[in-house]
Amino acid sequence: MTLDRPASGATSSVFGSAPARLPAARLGVAVVRDLVGVVINGEVAPGDTLPPEERLAQHFGVSRTVIRESVKRVEEKGLVSVAPGRGTTVQPPTSWNVLDPVVLSVMVENDDSLGVLDELAVVRSALEGAMSAA
Repeated sequence: MTLDRPASGATSSVFGSAPARLPAARLGVAVVRDLVGVVINGEVAPGDTLPPEERLAQHFGVSRTVIRESVKRVEEKGLVSVAPGRGTTVQPPTSWNVLDPVVLSVMVENDDSLGVLDELAVVRSALEGAMSAA
């Protein structure tokens, strides 16, 4: 098998039309973002459990290790709670770290009224006033 090099400036896949796979580190980032989106969009409601690791791995096309690490990152953001033997339970919005960059960006992307940005502007204004007074 010989691999032809693309002409200068041109890009092509090594295997024809097969898309290039993301590096492992970026796969985890993509899975985290998708899981955060599923929770924030309400596709999995607070109190519900996420599907088991094996089903998530099949759905995302990644290893169970990537799923395990991604779920840990989502747990750190306060969106889910992992209990061995009971699964991964979605937490209520009051538990979410809304200042986490991924959580905040997904919230803004899915907020048609831009209420999240309005609330942030109010908080920023209050903080700036208090800091300048100090």
